[in-house]
Amino acid sequence: MAARFLGNTPYAASEVEMQRIPGFHTKRRRVAASDADEGDVGFYKHYQIPFYEKDHYSRFQNWLKRKQSIDTGAWYAALYLLTADAALWKCAEKAVKPDFIDFTLISICGADTDVYVLYHTAKDLYLGTRHISLSELADEELVNDKIFHMAEYAFLLCRYGVGMLSEEKEDIGV
Repeated sequence: MAARFLGNTPYAASEVEMQRIPGFHTKRRRVAASDADEGDVGFYKHYQIPFYEKDHYSRFQNWLKRKQSIDTGAWYAALYLLTADAALWKCAEKAVKPDFIDFTLISICGADTDVYVLYHTAKDLYLGTRHISLSELADEELVNDKIFHMAEYAFLLCRYGVGMLSEEKEDIGV
């Protein structure tokens, strides 16, 4: 049994999800909160993807409408995080291609904490690096709730792919 350090916090369900085995998909991907195990309650009940700012939705949607040559959750998760902030997207737009993201072309010098967390979480999910740790993401003094919840959804996109957006096809254009 895995150790739980965030048991009585709002981040307990995220800790459970992050401790699951990568690449192992259970038969029950999306469950209602009433059907979930005790450790999962509250995590899968969110179906609406949060967007950071008004234009985040349109930037993300514009890329989803394009025909992608790959279908990996990591690419969609990174795109979701990179399109979250206008300044970050301005730096990252030239690095995003339909089949890959070239993080060597992205420079975030002078960025605030939110942009730093968004960028490095996207990079970690896409490349498998470890710039941001769970303890850093869960630290309320470093990462605000909005960014934390976006990271949660990025983890879900990475794990389950664009299929998790199936309930929102009409809204997002997938």
